[in-house]
Amino acid sequence: MKIGLDHVVRLILPLAVSLTLQAQTPLACTSKSSLVVGGFTSQRAGSYSFIEGAYYSQARAAVAARFPNVTFEGFTTMDASSLVVVDILIIGSAADRQGAIEPLSEDEQGAVMEFVRHGGSAVVFADNSTFDPSAPAANEAVLAPFGVQVDGTVGGFATATVTMPSSHPVTRGPFGSVAAFGQVFPGGLTDLGPYAVSLATNQIGVALAVIEAGMLGPGAGRVVIYSDHDAFADTTVPGAFSQNEALFLNTFDYCRKPLCGPIATIRCSQVEICWNATVGASYQVQYRSDLTPPGWMDLGAAISAIGEVQCVTDDVPFGQPQRSYRVVVLP
Repeated sequence: MKIGLDHVVRLILPLAVSLTLQAQTPLACTSKSSLVVGGFTSQRAGSYSFIEGAYYSQARAAVAARFPNVTFEGFTTMDASSLVVVDILIIGSAADRQGAIEPLSEDEQGAVMEFVRHGGSAVVFADNSTFDPSAPAANEAVLAPFGVQVDGTVGGFATATVTMPSSHPVTRGPFGSVAAFGQVFPGGLTDLGPYAVSLATNQIGVALAVIEAGMLGPGAGRVVIYSDHDAFADTTVPGAFSQNEALFLNTFDYCRKPLCGPIATIRCSQVEICWNATVGASYQVQYRSDLTPPGWMDLGAAISAIGEVQCVTDDVPFGQPQRSYRVVVLP
């Protein structure tokens, strides 16, 4: 069952039956021995082409050093044929510091979505809304497939703060733990849509968001979205790669992880527990999880049923690994 963060899960429970909600549980498996990174060539993406652009030479060198079996595949337009060999897609909205790329066409946006839905992973760079008159259109085109929006401009160098560094492999991965990272004239993600989750914020919005595997459909890949290109651009641009190298390598490692099925994913902000009731009877909803003491704990006060179906809601804590519910009939 896969739903957006703003949805409510409605559960119809028989009496004394327990329901368990578990987070994503992939099976153990082995990473691919070789990877293909795809993206626009400099003809389309200019200096911000991750495949060959001048601004990402340090990031490419770091990937080649840490992941020696990586190759790079460039193209000027995206379709199913250009993406068929790609494992990780890296695209952005900027071509140079004061110029946007030609916005993705509707067909290209559809190709990106199909690529991720079929198991590919993507790293997407949006940026501020004022670096070029066409920046808003270019930003929208790279984010629209995922229901995300960006807006605004932070002047100069900025610091993005990671909300919970230990909660995600992008911010706490094999290359280090990241509590904050630098940005240069970034934008802010203002709407994460139904799939993305914030990992870091700057002064005007979300600076880093992720869409977990399986959220865009069964077997779908991962998406990592940044609100600034220069977080990983060469130091001489000026960019902040030297400061943010661990974050970038964690991001790459996260995206290269294989999708090992089956994967059961639940993303919700609230659970509604409903059961068949007798009018006037008293009931107590209880729960337990790995974060609570042994035994069942009461969820709120006892309830006197006023209808044949009775319901209560419970907020789902972020990162809760498991929570079970039951309904007890009181004397």
